[in-house]
This record gives sequence, structure tokens and C-alpha cells, in this order.
Amino acid sequence: MSKQKVNYDPILNSILLVAGIVVLGAIVVIVTRFQRGLLALVLSALAAGLLIFWLFELKRTFKQSTSPFDDQKRKWTYDLISSSDEITFVAEVPGPDINVSVELNKGKLKVKSSGDFAKEIELADPVELVGSTCVNGILNVRLRKIDAKRS
Repeated sequence: MSKQKVNYDPILNSILLVAGIVVLGAIVVIVTRFQRGLLALVLSALAAGLLIFWLFELKRTFKQSTSPFDDQKRKWTYDLISSSDEITFVAEVPGPDINVSVELNKGKLKVKSSGDFAKEIELADPVELVGSTCVNGILNVRLRKIDAKRS
């Protein structure tokens, strides 16, 4: 079963258009009721301009807050912190912390989480997995270098 992404842009545009027209109509009615003439037109135009600005800001904010972690659009970054006997891997991982899993197999560190998120990192040094924790979407993996342990 393949997941299809829902495009909310037409829905959002329709809602904002209807809301904008209703609010703009209410502003024009209120302003012309209390002020007549040129001042009413100026105040109505000013209110309309501000309304359009805030509707665009709402749309931009809504788009930013609802965009999921999409590895096609956003490059996944991580840090490898190496010392003489240990490597620490730190990365941001989407999904609930309990769904995050880490595997080490043949020099490759595999990170999986909910949804379709799965990444694989090739490690230069031979290592063994010491432990991993994930707190608030930040994965921290401790790896011990095998050569340093034998020396």
C-alpha cells in the first residue's frame, strides 16, 4: 500500500479566500456606516491592504507548521564525533522516540523511524555498538572503536 501525499494548497487557498472576502466585507460595511465619503474609502483600502498582508502571513505560517519531515526536500544532517577510542553519532530523527531503531551491520549504521524514514551511514573505522538514546527527536549513538579496545 503506497502512501499518497495530500496537497492542502487548494483547500487552504479556498478557506483563506472565503475568510478574506467575509472579513473585508464586514470591514467595508462597518467603516462606511460610521464614516462617509473619501475617508471611508481610504480607511477601507487600508484595511483591505492589511487584510491581504495578514492572509499571506497566515498561509506562509500554516505551510511551515504543517510540512512533514520529507527527506526529498530536506537534507538529513548528522554529526560524527570521533575520539581515540569512541565515536558518537548525533542526528535529528523524525517520529516518536520509541519508534527509532539503530542497527550496526558490516560497518554500516542503519537508522530507522516511523513512516518511510530509513538512513544508512558507512563508518570508516571498525566499531561495536555501545548504546543509543533518542530524546525529543535527537538520536545519540555511542560506538566503541574495536582497534582501540584491543590495544
